[in-house]
Amino acid sequence: MKSKTNLILYLLLVLGVLLYFNPITISPQKIHAAAPTNGLVGYWNFDEGSGTVANDTSGSGNNGTINGASWIAGKIGSGALSFDGTGNYVNLGSPSSLDFSQENAFTISAWVYPDGAIGSYAAIFSRGGVNVGNTNTVYHLSSNNAGTGWSATISDGTNLVINSALNTIVQRTWQHMTLVWNGTTLILYKDASVIDSDTNVSFTGLWDGNDASDRYVNVGRDAKNGGHLWPGNIDDVRVYSRALSASEITDIYNDTGGTPPPPPAPVNGSCGATVNTCTTGIFSDVADTSTNYLWNCLGSNGGTNASCSLPIPPAPPITYTLTVSKSGTGQGTVTGTGISCGSDCLETANSGTSITLTAASQPNSTFIGWSGGGCSGTGSCAIILNSDITVTTTFNFTQTSGTVNAASCSLTDIQSAINSVSTGGIVNVPSGNCTWSSQLSITKGIILQGAGVGSTVIIANTGSAYLIKYAPSNPSLNESFRLTGFEFNLQNASPGFHLVNNTTYAITNIRIDHNEWNNCVFGQPFLIQGALWGVVDSNTFNGQCHIDNYGVNATSWLNFPYAFGSINNLYYEDNVFNNTDTVFSGGAGGRYAFRYNTVNLSTVNLYPILDAHGDQGSGSNHATMGIEIYGNRINGNGRNSRLTDHRGGTGVIFYNAYNNGTMDLQVRDEFCDETGTPPTGPFNGVPQHVSNSYYWNNRDDGVLRYFNLSQAVTGCAYPPIAPNVNFWDYNASFNGTSGTGCGAPASRPAVCTTGVGYWATDQSCSSVDPAHVGASPTAPLSGTLYKCTSPNTWTAFYTPYTYPHPLRSSGALPPPDTTPPSVPAGPTATTISSSQINLSWTASTDNVGVAGYRVYRNGVQITTVTNTTYQDTGLSPSTTYSYIIVAYDGAGNTSVPSSSASATTQGVVTTGDYWVSSTGSAAWSSCRSTTPLIGSAACSLATANTNAAAGNIVYLLAGTYGVYIAPVNSGNLSARIIFRNYSNEVVTISNAAYGIHLNGNDYITIQGINFSNLDRFMYLENNADYNIITNSVFNQMRTMASWAGSRIWQNSDHNIVRNSTFTYYGTCAFGSDDGAVLEIGNENIATDNSDYNLIENSIFAYGGHHVLGVHSRYNVIRNNYLHNEAWSAGYGNRTLYLNGWAASSGSNLIENNRFGYSAKPCDANGVAGALVGTSYNIIRNNSFYYNNLSGLGIAPYDSNSSYNLIYGNTFFDNAYNPDPSYGARYYGAITLSDWNATVNENNKIKNNLYYAHAYDNNQPIGYNGASTNQEILNNFDGDVSGNPLFVNASLALPTNKLDASVPNLNLQSGSPAIDKGGALTTVISASGSGASITVGDASYFQDGTLGPTGTVQADWIAVGTASIVAQISSISGNTINLKSSISWTSGAPVYLFKKSDGIQVFYGSAPDAGAYEFVSGTLPPDTTPPSAPTGVSVQ
Repeated sequence: MKSKTNLILYLLLVLGVLLYFNPITISPQKIHAAAPTNGLVGYWNFDEGSGTVANDTSGSGNNGTINGASWIAGKIGSGALSFDGTGNYVNLGSPSSLDFSQENAFTISAWVYPDGAIGSYAAIFSRGGVNVGNTNTVYHLSSNNAGTGWSATISDGTNLVINSALNTIVQRTWQHMTLVWNGTTLILYKDASVIDSDTNVSFTGLWDGNDASDRYVNVGRDAKNGGHLWPGNIDDVRVYSRALSASEITDIYNDTGGTPPPPPAPVNGSCGATVNTCTTGIFSDVADTSTNYLWNCLGSNGGTNASCSLPIPPAPPITYTLTVSKSGTGQGTVTGTGISCGSDCLETANSGTSITLTAASQPNSTFIGWSGGGCSGTGSCAIILNSDITVTTTFNFTQTSGTVNAASCSLTDIQSAINSVSTGGIVNVPSGNCTWSSQLSITKGIILQGAGVGSTVIIANTGSAYLIKYAPSNPSLNESFRLTGFEFNLQNASPGFHLVNNTTYAITNIRIDHNEWNNCVFGQPFLIQGALWGVVDSNTFNGQCHIDNYGVNATSWLNFPYAFGSINNLYYEDNVFNNTDTVFSGGAGGRYAFRYNTVNLSTVNLYPILDAHGDQGSGSNHATMGIEIYGNRINGNGRNSRLTDHRGGTGVIFYNAYNNGTMDLQVRDEFCDETGTPPTGPFNGVPQHVSNSYYWNNRDDGVLRYFNLSQAVTGCAYPPIAPNVNFWDYNASFNGTSGTGCGAPASRPAVCTTGVGYWATDQSCSSVDPAHVGASPTAPLSGTLYKCTSPNTWTAFYTPYTYPHPLRSSGALPPPDTTPPSVPAGPTATTISSSQINLSWTASTDNVGVAGYRVYRNGVQITTVTNTTYQDTGLSPSTTYSYIIVAYDGAGNTSVPSSSASATTQGVVTTGDYWVSSTGSAAWSSCRSTTPLIGSAACSLATANTNAAAGNIVYLLAGTYGVYIAPVNSGNLSARIIFRNYSNEVVTISNAAYGIHLNGNDYITIQGINFSNLDRFMYLENNADYNIITNSVFNQMRTMASWAGSRIWQNSDHNIVRNSTFTYYGTCAFGSDDGAVLEIGNENIATDNSDYNLIENSIFAYGGHHVLGVHSRYNVIRNNYLHNEAWSAGYGNRTLYLNGWAASSGSNLIENNRFGYSAKPCDANGVAGALVGTSYNIIRNNSFYYNNLSGLGIAPYDSNSSYNLIYGNTFFDNAYNPDPSYGARYYGAITLSDWNATVNENNKIKNNLYYAHAYDNNQPIGYNGASTNQEILNNFDGDVSGNPLFVNASLALPTNKLDASVPNLNLQSGSPAIDKGGALTTVISASGSGASITVGDASYFQDGTLGPTGTVQADWIAVGTASIVAQISSISGNTINLKSSISWTSGAPVYLFKKSDGIQVFYGSAPDAGAYEFVSGTLPPDTTPPSAPTGVSVQ
């Protein structure tokens, strides 16, 4: 590549000629070649650095006296003066050379740096006097009258002629200001651009002064009155006795500074070809024809009085730069005159030079065409350099051969498919779980594509052999390789993949993406070896997954030199590493770029997270060639960790964020560590020692971190890099030099020391923005690193390579389909007959296409369909069935399950059903019909209550009834009594003592009825068992005739309340806390065993003391919405209240509910929104938000509150309206109290998510006693570990608090709470397999024996990973019996996989913190209970 040699030789020649004719002393800091000197009558460069004299270097002798101003480093050259704005200035006396009349033109310029409060007309340069008219200033360069803008002023002693002030002053920034007066017009420049001008029309007198008293001249203050002082710095002040042109002002602005040399004499001693003669203008010096200098003659009368200015040198040749840029997913070269790109992609040449470029693609790539520089098409590109030109070439990867589908995921079938496919082809592997006992070998470029994570699962049983090895047999062909769409279980034994290549040819299209690697073990790494370039993206690595990225010794250095920001690298981006210690190691000439990854560390702290070896002293090259590490998020798990151990090669490490722990970074020389001898120099001309490396803006929990360790080996000691120094280069003493700056491109300093760096960016330098870090950042980093290559000379050194990597684009290798369909919306179940229920739902969407739907009845799949309807037949009469729908696509991706829909089949009817109307009067025997009977032809409700018997269905027609439902008889297991509305008709029971009263009745179903204005809502008492209340609305009491609006008590069990709404019952005022909306059991009677009841998919709101009380055992409360905001004066309090006698309460399942808006307590206790005062309850997957004090209180009252399992819940902005008298100890997500001297201990609180950013006093856990013997583990505090990124968590309370969709506390992609949960317990059985396993604590799970028989599924557990799962059959102590066999390892973690309604709650490498599991590529799970129905349609 050519250099600017001609220009350099030319400048040296000019300097030599000048020195020959008139030897002068030139300042080493400043050499003026561009700034004008003609008419220069004052020049103060302020480079003295000490003393009290400011020298005038123009030759006019106008030296100044410094009064108080201090010497500092300069904008131009070595020095400047700093003025304090109160008394500092420079007095230049009263020199006549600075005395201009109103007719004379002149120019004043200076570099200024405002630094403080700018006052009115704060002077930069000022000339004034005492005998000038009304003593106004004569000329003045300053701030404006307000001190906010700039001003240029001249005065005739009477009038202020011009005051230009249209540009805002910028604090703490160097700005170049220039005043030009040309005799008629005043012009004000800033940074060589005109910002204002005006024309004189009003002079009335002279202002040229006739004595010295009129000529006071100051720098930094008003020369007339000594006021208007300048606060800040001033440098490079110039005064000219003429009006400079705009181009000359630009020359000053661009000038590097220095003392202008005096004009040399012409060779022949005169100004013209004839001795002592010249005329004004430019002429040639006859004695200097070889260089053709021109001179500017200043004389106008010829003869001996003629004089000359500086020579005008001949213009140097104009040069321009041609830049060749390559884009696309393929590879190729571009050649031309001076260009071999390849490696040399720049050419600088004289203007007018012609260059012809030719493009050639490499194997498996195609040249697409040219763009830029006027070139297009695929032929040659002809360029004429008449400006700087960039030409872009595009090469794309070419897929050459077809597709082979492997018969299965077995090793034999896949190896057979690989052997049969041609190079460049695709091998598709179907879904399945397969174990490989030996290595899969790949020797040609192919795409190996599974059906997706969770679909194609490979279990490794290869011992110490790598599971997959790719070693191309002919690397010169540059064949592409891709591995995608697999889930691998390495079983804590086998290493993963091994990619290997030689060092003669590079393979440039490697992609490893969208895989999941589980159960990695440290010491069995993934190995990438040799010249392999491309991208490893969108993978998940679970366990000690350690990647070695190595070259092959010396040849890796010599054949492929490292270039920062180049396509010739292996990029690791958008990957997630979970439960790991060391992620990366490089060496032997290897290179890697690790960017935009998320690393979740284990508690083990063995080695640095990212490592780069140096020369290990073995006699061959073992150093890493180059590393680029940026934009990563590391979650430290409370550890003190080392981000990087940089021991060799070059690198950039910047903008990495470390949370939940502390981080350091280390630089050292590994050769010295291994040998005890300091390194002697480079290896084959390439420095293996850490060199040319830059580090900036790496932070842990917002704290800036650099390097803090020094070498410890004898003979190798060197000082540590100071916290503010983050540039490193190899030298004899291994000392760091000055650091790397960071800021806006325009703020890059003009002055720099060789080696330092500056990251020029418009993004933040003072913090790490979450949008820029971690997997899939929303705003990738942008900027350019400049390196100071010589004093005050910046050179662009590094720009991050394109993100996302081009191999990931649509023109690259085809991506696998890993996106699941959306959730099927709005499933409905409609009863058709005693044996048929019809289902319908809204279609899902998918990025490729929905293949079908799986239909689940009561948690068991019964069919698959391709449309959005299904008729479920062959059902049992009078039986309730629950359905969910799951969509799937052709790649095997499945959606999150839909919400559930339930319906009850009709009873067996041979001669018709019974019909009731509000005006009915018929006898019971007369109101039975197969078609509706209306009006008086129907029965009354009282008649139906008296006569309805097992197997009867009683239809209530539209109307308002003053009689409540209270049947005399009971149904039985096979023949229920059913009361329900007919079709869509609205049925209301009002103004009665009850809505429902079942007094010892069994097997009654009541469906689709509205109840309002009653004394009591619903009473099930005296052993009323196996009853179902569904799809009904209970609203508004008439009088409060009892403590509870609804009760299930007096040993009433196995009842179901489903899809219903209960609102407005109870009062609450200080000293009187009456009323609950629904009570189960009796907290005052130890013998009330109202157990095994199910409350689901319902809304409870607006009560008194609480809205739902549970005082018995083995009940299931799930998928409900409970809130108790104050709805009128003296109303509203808690949501859930679990209390009772130890012998008859506790052991309930509270699951997937939403508890919100508990009101300011109306009694003196000040308890939480939901209160648990019993033991052995499982409280999981619930959300607690906007509650008055803490979201959940564990507080014994009548009995102990111990051994509760509280896990996987979300707590958001509780304590939103606390009473100050309760004290801060109650604030927070969970409160643990020990009221009434009862016992509160051994509760287990795990995997919960707390976030309370709105309230400063909020604490995750608050204690009122009860702070000992509690197990609190693996909880995520968003106020410490980062905003959990809820989908919609507005701080504003919704207007309609019955709207259960707000707030939406599902997690968004990128949430730091994803995969942050831990194991609930661990396996204590010896490693093995089978259907029975012993764990440390089985009480976290339930075996389906809670609630009414057949309504609650047993939990599913995951052992080790989410791919090893089984459903629980039974639990005995800590032994869990399973419905299917699994394999396990002793000590393996155990997680909840599916909860009691069959919904999966564990995806990925670990459970997410909180109630709701994020599922990539799908809509979030449906966590919103249904709205209250007003009636049920029956066809």
